[in-house]
Amino acid sequence: MGMASIRRVLSLGIVAILLPCVLVNVAGAQGIQQSTYSAPSLLKGSSTGGLDLAPSNPLGLPGSSSPWGPGASALCVSDRMLRGILPLIPNLQFGYLYDFGNNRVSQGRFNADYLLPFSLSADSMIFGEAHTEFQDFWKTTSFSNRVDMSFGGGYRTLVRRNTLLGVNGFYDTSRLGGTWYSSGGVGFEVAALIGSDAVDLNFNWYGQIFNTTVISNAFRYGPSNYDFEAGYSHELWIGGPDLRLKMTGYKFDVGNSVYGWNTGAELKSRDGVFVLRYDVGHDKINQTYQTVGGFVNVGFQLENVLNGESPFTMPEPIFKSPRSLRYMLTQPVKRDWHQPAAVVIAQAAGPSSVTGTVDTTGFCITPNFTNLYSFATPVPLSGVTSFSTLTITFSTPAPSPGGGAILINTETFSLTPFVTVPAGATSITIQNAPPNTTWFGVGLTGTTYAFAQIANSASNSANWCPGLVTFVWQ
Repeated sequence: MGMASIRRVLSLGIVAILLPCVLVNVAGAQGIQQSTYSAPSLLKGSSTGGLDLAPSNPLGLPGSSSPWGPGASALCVSDRMLRGILPLIPNLQFGYLYDFGNNRVSQGRFNADYLLPFSLSADSMIFGEAHTEFQDFWKTTSFSNRVDMSFGGGYRTLVRRNTLLGVNGFYDTSRLGGTWYSSGGVGFEVAALIGSDAVDLNFNWYGQIFNTTVISNAFRYGPSNYDFEAGYSHELWIGGPDLRLKMTGYKFDVGNSVYGWNTGAELKSRDGVFVLRYDVGHDKINQTYQTVGGFVNVGFQLENVLNGESPFTMPEPIFKSPRSLRYMLTQPVKRDWHQPAAVVIAQAAGPSSVTGTVDTTGFCITPNFTNLYSFATPVPLSGVTSFSTLTITFSTPAPSPGGGAILINTETFSLTPFVTVPAGATSITIQNAPPNTTWFGVGLTGTTYAFAQIANSASNSANWCPGLVTFVWQ
């Protein structure tokens, strides 16, 4: 029997249960005329001594012909009785987010997310989820756009219908320029009802989970990239809208540890269709940054297309007499889908790479000047000779119209040649070939790369504040 047939049989069964309740209630509300022979004084007896001519009801109370007892006319089915019987609705989400801040290019990104649930029982399910984001850079020459894609799934269950537990795992890949960088992550989530409100906790670890060496050492030396988020949801008025406040702490490893925080709010319509979001956060890569945006959620049942019906339906509502955690079973996983470029590159590199960082935070370069910065940890020349590419990323793009330039040197000030950083670029890639072999430890005196020199073109009118600069040899 197909899915559509099962849904029709289920719907007919529910209608059959609800119909008597509806008819009786309508009859009472409309005051339908009753026969004089059904008057209470004749059927149930009265204070005047009338006879009880009603059919025998051995399960009812004395003097009652109704199986539900005195004063009861029908058995009405509530939402709580049907909860867990109706199938979960797959969730399709579209959104747009706009990022801006002290050390970020003001830019927007479109995203889409699809979560497909498979019920194991009334309160447990497994799910598959696909997420993608597209970000366009109109004024850069290093790469014209960025694409992030994630594929995975997990397991969620309701415990006594007031607590949700879940685990998940994802494969992540990002395209920066023409290069794809892959990694992954695992997560754990828990949520609980507190009266008509709800709290949720989410933990995610990111790294090379598809590399057995990293997995075996991940918890021995501590996770390199992770975040922890706590949220509190409150029903503003009876039946919504729903306000969720959140606070996130995170740590990324890009050669050295980068710690940050993020806090924000989400306002959701009671049916879960519309969501407005605002975030503000801070870390060494992005400095202080803000994000505003919105999302639209719809139910998307692909099997309806096979029957010539629209696949779009209403999503799982947030409030079901009153709030229901069942809504959270089909919501997108709360994790960082769009990590900074420096983190993506360093994370994808894994153990078969060498990473170095130069933190220029708070030190800007005026036009026609070159500033000298120290590596957070000197990089041994001998450790990079076998690699073929070096990718350098900047938190802030080089200014227009002249861009900038960069070189690195050893502790004895043996220099590599300057490499141009085009206007608007947030990353450059250097190949291990003449004249750039010195960037790979060849032909220099000394033992480590200890300093970086970064220049701002004389043709620029604005200062350049590169922020955290990351070097990844692969």
